[in-house]
Amino acid sequence: MTSSTDFMFKWIAGVTWYHSLDEAANTGTRSDSGASTGFGKRYQDQKSKAIFANVTYPVTDKFRATGGIRYTDESN
Repeated sequence: MTSSTDFMFKWIAGVTWYHSLDEAANTGTRSDSGASTGFGKRYQDQKSKAIFANVTYPVTDKFRATGGIRYTDESN
């Protein structure tokens, strides 16, 4: 979402969301014994959510003050 062009200051706010489930081959070895973990499939689940906002205020014709905030939560 964003402010209209005739509003007294500019602002923007939004939400993002990402989710991915990736397949990978499981061909590694165990670090404690050196034994093979075998072949197979494993999945890596990645999620990310964020909210953000930004405000710009025209102090003078040539000087503006800008501030913003963002919160992100990610997991693998």
